[in-house]
Amino acid sequence: MKKLLTVIIVILILLGIVYFVKPELLQNLAPEKAYTAESWKTIIDPSCQHFFDGCNTCNKMEGETEMAACTMMYCETYQKPECRDDEVSESYNAESWKTIIDPSCQHFFDGCNTCNKMEGETEMAACTRMYCETYQKPECRDNEDVE
Repeated sequence: MKKLLTVIIVILILLGIVYFVKPELLQNLAPEKAYTAESWKTIIDPSCQHFFDGCNTCNKMEGETEMAACTMMYCETYQKPECRDDEVSESYNAESWKTIIDPSCQHFFDGCNTCNKMEGETEMAACTRMYCETYQKPECRDNEDVE
């Protein structure tokens, strides 16, 4: 009995040493936590707006804490969900200028094309018609020479 107790103590000490020196060696001994499509609801902080649900990238619906719009890839197994608010950069589209450009600006860059507002209009403009995969930040160009 004393020998068995000694062996158990030695094993526990060795496991403790391994845990502090190389914890990844013990990962195979413990069963992995199984994540699901719903795991993000208990893991992701409620203030997080952009996250990885373990399979897809998601954006929370405005004013919602448990609803999100996500990509729809199929995953056999889910990874641990994580907040990705820090990874999201500003994105712009063809309509972004309406909220970014000062209403008094008449000549502007919409993030892809150069535009001139229609006389008396605040939300209509005549623009060049180049195709852009991604839009840059819109900016007023009233102070630049117009050809």
